Amino acid sequence: MKLFRLSVHLRTSQQLSKDLENAFELDEIQTQAIVSMRLGQLSGLERTKIEDELGQLNIKIADFKDILQNSERLLSIIKEEALAIKKKI
Repeated sequence: MKLFRLSVHLRTSQQLSKDLENAFELDEIQTQAIVSMRLGQLSGLERTKIEDELGQLNIKIADFKDILQNSERLLSIIKEEALAIKKKI
């Protein structure tokens, strides 16, 4: 918990490294490994988030392609949108 509090309140990894050295009597190599691991985990989370977003975009792209290839579906969407506009006017 103490490590978490240190990392939340500090602005740079250098500050975190120095405070880790002092708080836990670690050497520079150990603190750098801890700081790097933390950043690595964040990178992994970002990668997962981007991969999820890519999956959602691929689903939308497949749907848009289906709309363009299916004239009945395209006309149905155009009709629905025209009716929605007509209701607003």
